[in-house]
Amino acid sequence: MLVPVRSALAMLLIASACAGCDEPPAPVDAPGERDAPPAETGPEPPPPLPPPVAGEPLYPETLVRLVEGDPRDADRLADVEACAPCHEEVVSAWRGSAHSHASFDNPWYRQAVDSLREEVGSESARFCSGCHDPVLLVADTAHLPVEPDDPQAYAGVTCLVCHGTQEVRPDGTASYTLRTAEVVLPDPSDEEEVAAHVAQLTPAPLRTAALCGSCHRGFLGPDMGNPHHLPALDDVTDWARSEFAGSRATRLDAPVEPSTCQGCHMPLVDASDRDFATDDGHIRFHGVPGGHTAMAAALDDERQLAQVRAQLERAVRLDVAAVRAGRRWTLPADGAPVRAGPMEIDVVIRNLGVGHRFPGGTRDAQDTWVEVEVRDADGVLLAEAGTRHVDAPDDTAHRLVAAVVDDEARVRDEHHVQHFRAAVFDHTIGPRGAAVVRYGLEVPEAVAQPLSVEARLRHRRHSQALHDAACEAQRSERGRAFVEGAAALGRPTMDACVAQPTEVIATARVWLGDGADGRDASGGALAPAFDRLHDHALALIGDVQEHLDDARPSLAAALREAPDDASRARVHLQRARLEGRQGRLAAALAAARRAERLVGEHPAIHRVRGDAYAQVWRWEDAAAAYRRAAEGAPLDESRWTDLAQALGSAGVDADALEAADRGLTLSPRDPGLLRSRYLALSSLERPDAAARERYLAHRVPDALSTLRLRCGQRSTWCARERLPVHVHELRPSGARASSAR
Repeated sequence: MLVPVRSALAMLLIASACAGCDEPPAPVDAPGERDAPPAETGPEPPPPLPPPVAGEPLYPETLVRLVEGDPRDADRLADVEACAPCHEEVVSAWRGSAHSHASFDNPWYRQAVDSLREEVGSESARFCSGCHDPVLLVADTAHLPVEPDDPQAYAGVTCLVCHGTQEVRPDGTASYTLRTAEVVLPDPSDEEEVAAHVAQLTPAPLRTAALCGSCHRGFLGPDMGNPHHLPALDDVTDWARSEFAGSRATRLDAPVEPSTCQGCHMPLVDASDRDFATDDGHIRFHGVPGGHTAMAAALDDERQLAQVRAQLERAVRLDVAAVRAGRRWTLPADGAPVRAGPMEIDVVIRNLGVGHRFPGGTRDAQDTWVEVEVRDADGVLLAEAGTRHVDAPDDTAHRLVAAVVDDEARVRDEHHVQHFRAAVFDHTIGPRGAAVVRYGLEVPEAVAQPLSVEARLRHRRHSQALHDAACEAQRSERGRAFVEGAAALGRPTMDACVAQPTEVIATARVWLGDGADGRDASGGALAPAFDRLHDHALALIGDVQEHLDDARPSLAAALREAPDDASRARVHLQRARLEGRQGRLAAALAAARRAERLVGEHPAIHRVRGDAYAQVWRWEDAAAAYRRAAEGAPLDESRWTDLAQALGSAGVDADALEAADRGLTLSPRDPGLLRSRYLALSSLERPDAAARERYLAHRVPDALSTLRLRCGQRSTWCARERLPVHVHELRPSGARASSAR
């Protein structure tokens, strides 16, 4: 017989809903994705429930909706203990997750949202609650004072938040429709009842990246105290543009296995038969590890910390890729001649294993940086950069972070989002993308050779400012009360003042000068020469236009080292991209043809052709190429952005409108698409006041250029970091650290 979820056994086999999560999702609300393999649950499940009928958003400040007629049962939504008897290992892993600690027991979040509530108003906090405090939102208490004795303030993102989400929309920031109605429990021996239970708790969005994107695509705006729209946390857009989502329009690349968010962040782990979701001794890990080492350490959760470390260690490759003395490059860097005088060293970071930007999540709050040490033949340190950042902000450290400024152009890294006005730069690295970090060195006379150059990429979850703010909040009377409240509920308590783990997640070492041939490279410098040269060029092509020629030597060397036609095609297409950016249309088209002769027609080749045509305002040709590129990137809204702009510039307004509307189904707040839509409607003499207002509300802030300039005037650090490729002067051994921030 069927019994309510609040009985001793609960939510049988709900975790089996993630079987096959390493495959792309079924085509629920994202066209072009492959079907995931079915969960092995015995007989065929009953027909799916009819599509949910959603009510209006619960509040003006949130996008969360409930299925029409839903009982709005916050107690049921919060109830995780009912799941534990049948899903002991799933719940145990969840307890260490950021989902479990998304709400007011999280001191990093609490100090930020308390600041928002105090400065902007408690109603605004409902904007945050859809993703961080859905139980409080459903309980109609998110706008009230949140007290340490309220059990719902500790609920976080519970089982039923994901397993009860019936519909998701591409808007982000809690754009989901939830069902909190009674869940029924089957007799485990009755296959039909088990199948019905699984069907109820496996709603259509569950296996899709779109489910994660309903919160992991975010934005800010007037409801949060910002004067205009600002894109925020957004992992799903970068994934949708990447090879991991099946997009073939980004670049020619080595083969990449497609994967959803769940495929990477819910790996298979060993499990016992005590958990009913166990399949052949394995289960999907519901700790959902990302980069949150600080939380795992604060909870003293070694299992979660190990999973997070495993995620980080397969993320990127680091290389000491090239050395330049005068105008001469040594490519790769190994064995470069060493002479007294100025030298530049290029360190390359390639995001190989992350399906979104690295580091991801709240990119303004990250603290991932590069350290470099140069030593002589005797091991004596000659110069370094970034090595003191572990203790205090170090002006020589290159950080993979997005710098967001306030009205006074001051960088705000304590994550008080109501003060955010614009991102002045973003050094995080897109999926399969690359970045180069350049270091300047003055080589002394009579230095003992060979020299070793060692680079390390280090990671900790939060900026020191955010870590300090959370620690201070936890030591306050309110913070101590929340620790006591968590303990009283039997929940894990965290100590936000514990030193953050500082992980070395990638390394590289090369030797330069006389005697270098007898020394072995290490880390990322052991990669094949072609990969090192290709990645260096890939990174340099992202520089400002006047420095693009720096990539040419690496492209030429990569072509010589290319092991096969596919690799040669990658080099030719990068050359086409470079020529196109420089406005050399004939050269760009010729290089694209060379790539096409080697690998055949490919969406990435069409995209580069479109970019080259657009650079010289040949809009009809650009539109034709962009249209073919878009066909190979069904989830990538940027292909439709380019196509709509090209069609509008060519005067084909009806088609521009159609392309913009197609793109907006994927990214409803994209400013380029909104602009193209508004302009197309105007040109078609179909003025639409709503389209105009929506574009004006989402366009790039007018003050962006001024804020970037003022940030550079305030600090030499900001002035330097605004450039895609810039020089960090290596600090001579013994020199004092400095911070101009």
